[in-house]
Amino acid sequence: MSATRRRLTREQAEAVNATLLRYARLVPGRKQQGKATPFMVPMRCVPSREEIARGEFGSRGKVIYPDETRAARAATDLAGIVGGRLYVYQCPRSRHGHYHVTSTR
Repeated sequence: MSATRRRLTREQAEAVNATLLRYARLVPGRKQQGKATPFMVPMRCVPSREEIARGEFGSRGKVIYPDETRAARAATDLAGIVGGRLYVYQCPRSRHGHYHVTSTR
């Protein structure tokens, strides 16, 4: 069974971006064409080299929230924007306890 994803309107996309910037752990944006970017972007969870070698990808690319409270607030805000129920879980990859938001349990 494949999940279908509906396209967000421009307003919804902007609201999602604002929510991520409000609650997610942020890092400096990447350089583009040799210039430093003056903005922050949400940090994403990536597998280690060992996990990739074993073929384990888990929560690859999901936005990192620093604590459960911020993840829960983001889940509430995002559910209001895009509809549906969102769940918070602690990443099993995390050494210091970061969290993700997902639509499945």
